Amino acid sequence: MSTVLKTICSFRSVWLMAVLSLVLAACAGPSQTPEPERYPPISYPYQAKERILSIAYREWLEFRRPVLDQTGQEAEQLRKGYEEGDPEVFPHLQAYWNAVRSEYAGYVRQQRRRHRAGVKTGLWQGEPWSAAFISYVMRSAGIDLDDFEWDAGHRNYVDAAIRSERRYGRDSVFLPHEITDYAPRVGDLVCSDRSLPAEQRIGSLAERVAELGSSRGMHCDIVVQTEPGRIAVIGGNVRDAVTLSYLSVNAQGQLVPWQTEDGPETRTFFAVLQTNIPDPPGGFPVPRGLREAEQLLRQEEGPSVSG
Repeated sequence: MSTVLKTICSFRSVWLMAVLSLVLAACAGPSQTPEPERYPPISYPYQAKERILSIAYREWLEFRRPVLDQTGQEAEQLRKGYEEGDPEVFPHLQAYWNAVRSEYAGYVRQQRRRHRAGVKTGLWQGEPWSAAFISYVMRSAGIDLDDFEWDAGHRNYVDAAIRSERRYGRDSVFLPHEITDYAPRVGDLVCSDRSLPAEQRIGSLAERVAELGSSRGMHCDIVVQTEPGRIAVIGGNVRDAVTLSYLSVNAQGQLVPWQTEDGPETRTFFAVLQTNIPDPPGGFPVPRGLREAEQLLRQEEGPSVSG
């Protein structure tokens, strides 16, 4: 066989193998994206929960302690403080976004350029930052990425907690619960669906499990106090600030499910992420600023807005 003929036969074989590979790949269907590799969880001492709370409180104080009462059908601003666009809190927003910087470095640099140019309004208003705030708190408290998915989207760390509980059970650092089965405790995360229209929101953990991995607008806050009838939570990007909000709970201490008559402004809770870290032996002292917030809530003359 001549050299030319051998070359032609060799080329034909390679071509046929390539076509066969493409056919087999098409028959196999779309490729499944593997779940990110995560190492088994570790146990954290009670000091880690104390750090979570102290960092959340510190950021709230730095925003001059804004307070929002969400126990009624309409939220009432009891106290205003700094907002996201105020230059006094620019470094704080920068720190939150740096906790999830890998995909947002360009956004951080854009805001830095505007700040350097002397822009006084509209800073940090291009992207929702509530999940970045939660990620900052957890990362700063020493919670590892394998135990909490630092991310700019709440749904990603909620889904990561669901997957972790499936794989590691009660060893997971964050345990998802139905709002009708579990009363939030200090240090937990309460999560709601903020999708519109409100009628398409989910109201249970089971509904999220059924659509795991799909896109959905969410919001989560850190529980900082519980008492009969209500809980206090701290969250980011609430009225454009790190805000302490009061939420209603029922007689069992559980979050109240959303009803159609509540309207789109009422929080639609669907899950609680239990922070599976021991409580401090002496409990949680009432931190600076919270007593003043309680006084505002209990004022008989109604809400007052102050700086």
